[in-house]
Amino acid sequence: APSAPPAAAAPFPLRDGVVARNFTAEQLRKFDGRCVPPSAKKSKTSLGSLASDDPAPVYVSIDRVVFDVSDSRALYGEGGRYGAFAGRECGVALAKHSLDAGYLDDYDGLAGLSDEERVRMDGWVVKFGKLRRYVGRVVPDGRLPDAAGTVARAVLEENDGTGAVREGYAAPSVYVGAGQRVYDVSF
Repeated sequence: APSAPPAAAAPFPLRDGVVARNFTAEQLRKFDGRCVPPSAKKSKTSLGSLASDDPAPVYVSIDRVVFDVSDSRALYGEGGRYGAFAGRECGVALAKHSLDAGYLDDYDGLAGLSDEERVRMDGWVVKFGKLRRYVGRVVPDGRLPDAAGTVARAVLEENDGTGAVREGYAAPSVYVGAGQRVYDVSF
């Protein structure tokens, strides 16, 4: 039987002042090296402070674990051999040793991997964890907070960014109430 995914068992160390962050699948897509995400231009984040002429970061996700591959732009950037992986979840593609675009962003396919494929994908997570900067995790849609939901004041106060990191997240939740809605701004 395959071992538990390394990302869940032991988070990777943060390097170079990176602050791990949570990503939605949609947010990850913006880290394809083609444009600097608007949020990165406005504030200092896990990306550091970026000027408008700085090259955009290139991130890839393997089993929802996000790595910065910007230093290998020739491989993962536009026109590179693995350029299709930029800003995408590529765990299934790596597990199957395939560049087939149908395996990209296949979050459902992660659970359907064979034991052999799971071991292969876990190996890629470990390899990237040693060679690349870990920057966060892609949080499954089903675990995202409901902005239209009602939250008790105590829950709002508990989620101030200093609490425990929930399963599947890279950073603690930070809830902000606005009118009758509550938003998790840790993304």
